[in-house]
Amino acid sequence: MANALLSLGVARLELVDPDSARAQALAGELAERYPDAQVTATPHDRLDTAPAQGIVNATPIGMAAKPGTPIPPDAIAPHHWLADIIYFPLETELLRVARSKGCRAINGIGMVVGQAALAFEIITGHKPDAERMKRSLG
Repeated sequence: MANALLSLGVARLELVDPDSARAQALAGELAERYPDAQVTATPHDRLDTAPAQGIVNATPIGMAAKPGTPIPPDAIAPHHWLADIIYFPLETELLRVARSKGCRAINGIGMVVGQAALAFEIITGHKPDAERMKRSLG
């Protein structure tokens, strides 16, 4: 997700992970790969989302087997856009909180369909109908 965001032109990316060493290592790699972007690692207990434009959940928290939200609901404000990469369930608690606050929010269905469609094409050599795949999941 971090690679995708930076490749799309995100100028400032803050990584938050309970494993601070992992976050620091990833931030270093990304900073080398995207020298024009500001990439930092922030400890979970020092998270401040107020200046952020968007929030991306790329953790398993919110999945059917791991209910809850990866950040406190009060860290989400109406000015944020939010992407929850989880696709089962399609509507997570994090998405419900964000939408209840008026945020633009999307689930992980686009990510999973994109990955599945690419894998299908690589394996079979045939271009799949990604819209049909998306409808079958939604």
